[in-house]
Amino acid sequence: MQKTLVVVHDAGGAEIIAGYLRAKLPPDAYAAYAAGPAAHIFAREGLAYRSAPRSPAGMARLMRAYPNTRLLTATGWMTGIEKDALWAAKHDGRKTIVYLESWNRYRERFGYPTKGWQSNLPDEIWVGDRDAEVLARKYFPRTHVRLVANEYFKAIIARTKIARKTRAAPGTILFVSDAVPGAEQILEHFLSELEKREGPHRIRIRFHPADDRKRYNTVIRKHRSKFAIEKSSEPDIACDLAEARLVVGVETVALVAALLARKKTIVLPRKGATPFLPQKALLRPKTMGGAIRLITTP
Repeated sequence: MQKTLVVVHDAGGAEIIAGYLRAKLPPDAYAAYAAGPAAHIFAREGLAYRSAPRSPAGMARLMRAYPNTRLLTATGWMTGIEKDALWAAKHDGRKTIVYLESWNRYRERFGYPTKGWQSNLPDEIWVGDRDAEVLARKYFPRTHVRLVANEYFKAIIARTKIARKTRAAPGTILFVSDAVPGAEQILEHFLSELEKREGPHRIRIRFHPADDRKRYNTVIRKHRSKFAIEKSSEPDIACDLAEARLVVGVETVALVAALLARKKTIVLPRKGATPFLPQKALLRPKTMGGAIRLITTP
């Protein structure tokens, strides 16, 4: 098998690619370069990696150091690292693969609607589920689309089942954060509405890998007299899912993991947001009051 050169930065792509490497490739079959949230994810998973170059020139040098390899990367938005890797690999004439980790803005990840955006497409696009496959084939009819099982989600489901045997009985409301602006206001609105209902509630906040751990401090201070609010320190989302009686959050891929772990999962309303998660089992109240009713009724 041709050796694989992996370059990752953003959390979403890093999680799914790390899962693939762990399940499908032996350590000597790939060389991984990571930066930012991806570096923390690879370290957590015990996967060997080196620091990814942070400039186009550095990426070009990396390609020259690994001749006769194929590139596997994602489509990050936080930096240009993954885009630089894709460009350098294409310029070098090697096979390029991009694993799409989500279900939104597929064409925009490659420069659409800028003229000539199609030249940024890889040789092959990988997706992890049937919903993503349908979307990818729709938006990239001339690019080879391959369904490659999402090992990240599969591993979360397995670990959650194991964690249930040793963790506390499910009792928390787990709020999964996302790096989008305004998540603090959404959590504040949610807790303000929840305060109007009787009954003790234990809230746990799970941070997005790109979050600042102080992000929700103001919200926590405001509501800690009413709720037992805690910041999750669990490196593994499966542990938080095992102790959650339900999961809420802004629209983020972590909600899909919760859904697959058979948790009642609620997308909190966000004004002006366009839904992108295609899973029909996600609960989508139109108002925050509707979200609270879903939580406080069986």
